[in-house]
Order: sequence, then structure tokens, then C-alpha cells
Amino acid sequence: EERRRPLAPMEMVLPRGKRVFEVWPILEGRNRFFCRGLCITGPKEDIRFNMCTWLCILVPSVFYFVVCARDIAANVHWLLPAATGLLFSVTLVLLLLTSCTDPGVLPRRHVQQVLRIEGDIQAAIGYEC
Repeated sequence: EERRRPLAPMEMVLPRGKRVFEVWPILEGRNRFFCRGLCITGPKEDIRFNMCTWLCILVPSVFYFVVCARDIAANVHWLLPAATGLLFSVTLVLLLLTSCTDPGVLPRRHVQQVLRIEGDIQAAIGYEC
């Protein structure tokens, strides 16, 4: 007897052979997909918040690397700007991963009700939505 793994919430809704980004407009989602679904971002309203986040990280970092890092490397130790550069790189990579990857997409409530999959989704995520 072959054991089947439980379906993820979107696998329950998707037509066979379709990927999320191909049917997302049908499910009335406002997220945007790029690179054939590898990159997902929020709706267009999120652009202002993303730009604010990027500016709050980039502006002080650029100021530090242009104005301060040379003096710190010369007068204190070269490892301090190098460690700051490494931390800055990790911050950028993690921000990109956070803002451009799929956290798991659940179908809207009315879609769950129409397809009668509310119980399956509650079992898959562990609580009632």
C-alpha cells in the first residue's frame, strides 16, 4: 500500500499540471509573480513600503562606506569595515529572500468554501482561518 503525502493547500485548488502563478488571477490574488513563479511580491500598493525599507538600509550604508569606512580601516582596524560589509551583504540577501519568495499561499476564504476544502486546509496548517 502506497502512502501519499498530504496535499499542500494550493495543491488542493490548482488544476492538474498548473502552477500557482498561472492560475493566480483566477483566484483573485493581487500578488505579482516573476521568473515563472520563482519570485513573488506583494501587490502594487507595497512598492512604497519596500522602497522605504531599501532606502533606510542603503542610505546609511552608502554613507558609512563612502565617508567612514576608509578612516576606520586606516585608524582602527581593517576588519571592522570588512565585517560591516559582510553584515551588509547578509542583510541585503535576507531582505531579497524575504520580499521575493513565496511564504505559502492559501486560497481566499470564498474559494475554500466553494471548493469545500476548508477542513483540508485547517488540517494542513494546524488552525482555523
